[in-house]
Amino acid sequence: MSEKLCYIFTGEPRLISKNKSYLRDTLSKGDVYVVSDESMDWPIIDGIKYFFCRDYPEYRERESYVRDVLRCAPLLQWLKLEFFLQKVNLDSYDIVIKLRTDVVFPLVLKTRFEPNTLYLNSDYVFGGRADCFKVISGFFTWAIDNYYENHEFITLNLLKISDCHMDAGKFHWLKLPKFMVLFSYRRRITNIFIRVFSKKITNYRKSDVAFVTRRNWKKWKFMSEPAFLHYILNAGFTVKKISDDWIKLDDARHK
Repeated sequence: MSEKLCYIFTGEPRLISKNKSYLRDTLSKGDVYVVSDESMDWPIIDGIKYFFCRDYPEYRERESYVRDVLRCAPLLQWLKLEFFLQKVNLDSYDIVIKLRTDVVFPLVLKTRFEPNTLYLNSDYVFGGRADCFKVISGFFTWAIDNYYENHEFITLNLLKISDCHMDAGKFHWLKLPKFMVLFSYRRRITNIFIRVFSKKITNYRKSDVAFVTRRNWKKWKFMSEPAFLHYILNAGFTVKKISDDWIKLDDARHK
């Protein structure tokens, strides 16, 4: 029996005219949901299921808090996704894949998804078993409590890291414990970070810091990509690539 797939398009409806044929092609593979703020944002395409968050008073209240109090636009995409995942019946699907309309199509994605594994192209295309998305449905709340305007080290679960694909996400943007980078007995793993990311992380040679991370990290209120990676590592997931080729954002997305 074939597995049932759920595709979720979130974010702004960029490059719809250019990529409409790929949206329709996705319909032939599984259920397709568009998760957006309002109906006026998206053209209606037959067969797609539309979920408009502002139809719900509780969403509008939370959106106002993120936009007007926290003043953190990058969190809004995660609020939309969390709100939708907590409303949809994930038990009716085997595989869930989150997409955007402004990536460079066509996409060649993995077709086999192992349990307890999340397949990433950083935070803009990712997929996994439906049970993984039940865990992801708590990310927005966790991010506000743990990553928003937090410049301190947060406990990081690295037990599965030797099985992860380092080019699936922004591993070099994580807040890494210094003992892991310099003194860990798991030298084979830490050498990966030093060899690949030493030019992109800062402070790892200094003796007065407890952790290392990407340069200029203090200027950001919230860094979406490492926050999401941190969350799923702490959830005990193995991280692998969802595509053999890196999926790029379309240069025309802001035109």
